Amino acid sequence: MAAFVIVPGGCTPPTLFNDFCDLAKSQGVVVVAVKLPAVGRQLGQPGPKNDDDVQAICEVVEPLLDDDKEVIIVTSSLGGVVGTQCLEFLSLPVRSSRGKKGSVNKIIYVTSMVLDVNTSPMDFFGEKPPRYMTNIKVCFSTSRIFNLSSEAPNTCVLSLNSQ
Repeated sequence: MAAFVIVPGGCTPPTLFNDFCDLAKSQGVVVVAVKLPAVGRQLGQPGPKNDDDVQAICEVVEPLLDDDKEVIIVTSSLGGVVGTQCLEFLSLPVRSSRGKKGSVNKIIYVTSMVLDVNTSPMDFFGEKPPRYMTNIKVCFSTSRIFNLSSEAPNTCVLSLNSQ
């Protein structure tokens, strides 16, 4: 059975998805909303980085994959950035090279931000981004993980593969 891992957006705690998760669980569906370190920053603590959010996602997903679950990542808003970035560690080639079975081969973007490699939300919004945006870079090559559709520039055609 598939397990769904929800990667919330920039200012969204996982508790926002409690009602949905409870309903899904009552129907026998495995669903987990990830607590991203970048949400709810603690005063006096250094600000978390994208890598911290990616690690948090991997810590939720890897045990599910190790337990032979098919994991489907569902991202929302800015969660699309770190949700995509975690594929660097959860793809079939990477997990196979570490002697692990299973991989993430499906990701659902729900009103999510999907960026080109080595770009940031600032690049996406141009010279007048919303005031709340900060410079977040996607720092890995995804050419073997997904392809953006050139035919329909506002859509993403996800094509996970084992190359």
